[in-house]
This record gives sequence, structure tokens and C-alpha cells, in this order.
Amino acid sequence: MAITPLEPRSDTIRDALARHYCSEGVPDDRWHIGPEHPALERAALEVLETMAARHVLEIGFQAGGFSVPIVLALHRDPRFRYVGVDNLAYTNSVSPATIEKFLRPRVTPGCYEFVQRDSTTFLKTLAPASVDLALLDHFKPFYERDLLVLCRRGIVKPGGVILLHDVLSGAAKAWRNCGHLVRTFELVVEVRADVPAGLAILRIPHSVVPRRLLVMRSSMITIGRSAFHDTILHTRHAIGRFLRHVGLRT
Repeated sequence: MAITPLEPRSDTIRDALARHYCSEGVPDDRWHIGPEHPALERAALEVLETMAARHVLEIGFQAGGFSVPIVLALHRDPRFRYVGVDNLAYTNSVSPATIEKFLRPRVTPGCYEFVQRDSTTFLKTLAPASVDLALLDHFKPFYERDLLVLCRRGIVKPGGVILLHDVLSGAAKAWRNCGHLVRTFELVVEVRADVPAGLAILRIPHSVVPRRLLVMRSSMITIGRSAFHDTILHTRHAIGRFLRHVGLRT
């Protein structure tokens, strides 16, 4: 099933959300949708178009600037499921109930879920290979921590993608701190400057062993070869002593 294109006018969904939040009594200064939308959603949809499954995880759904357009575009696809996680610590985060009230009359039921929880704690509950695309767009110092959990636990499927937003702006330092994880897990990186503030697209290789494990395996192979070599030498020396004892070798 093809992905439903986003609304041609970038302000259409934003305006609809603004009217909804106003009707729900959410003050204007209590929610914000940044200039990265809808370019961020378009980039994610381009990636999802190439995937066989479309399980999306967003860390930091805030006011629904990413989640709402993505759900509206994909809700008819039986392969699609969206889960958003936010601890609502930011003042511009909107409650899950308010966002769900906007979506409920517009989309297929059961394809989305919003969770109010600490991101790292939630990630540790997910099964390996249960996500196709994950977006990190929350508290910048937590990028490195949550990227490590995603990669070490194999939560994103091989061939899947992790998106990090704001890597050319507010998350530039966090992105630099993630460099060692990119190298360790051999992630394929593309940085999109056409998404305001920058978007890093990290693709999970289909087969990868973290470098530390490779070093350990190499060491184990070396140890194994050394032990085997010592065994051979010990056996040869024992045979030599026996042959000298019976007079067959001097």
C-alpha cells in the first residue's frame, strides 16, 4: 500500500491542531510545532516507503508535530503502527489524551499509542527487532544514552533506521557524542540539511557485530590457536621422550 502524501500546504495540519488545542483549552504558549515540520515527516516517509514493515517509534512526541502527520499519512496501511513516548517535562508538550482526541475521529483505530514515560526505561521494555524507524527528538543530552540502548538491544531491525533531529543546531554536541556509537555499531550515516536544524539518518546494517565484540572474538581465536599449538608441542615432546627411552631416537 502506497503512503498517503502529506497535505500540499504545510500549514494545513498545524492550523487544524491549533484550532483543536484552542477548543481543548490549551494556551498558545503551552504548545509549539517547530519549523522542521513538514520536512521531517517527508524525510521519514521517504525512508518508510522503502521498508516492508512500518513500525514507527518517536521519542519525544511533544505537541504532535511529527506524530499527527505520520499517523494521518499511514493509518490505512495494515503494516503501520506508531508509538510515541514523552515524559511531558517540556512546557510545550501536550497530553496524550489531547492528541488522541484529535486523531480519533480521523484515523483507523488501534494503529497508534502515546505513552507518558521516561524514554530509556520504556526502551528497555521493547523486544529486539520490533521497530522499523525510530526518531530521537527529545532532551538532547539523552540522545547518546538512548541511541546506545536502541543499538545494543537491537530494537531497530536490521535495515531499519534511527533518525536524530536537530543535529546541525541544538543537538550538534549530542550528535558529536554519538560518533563513537556510529562507529561501534557500523551505522550508515546520511545528514539531511534540507530538514531545518538538520536530520541524521542512521541505517542499521543487515549484519553487524559491534567492534568490541569483534576484538573479543579475535582475542578468543588467538587464545584458541595458542592453546592448540601448545597441545601439539606437548604431544610431540612426549613422543620424543618415549622414542629416546626405547632407543629409537638419540
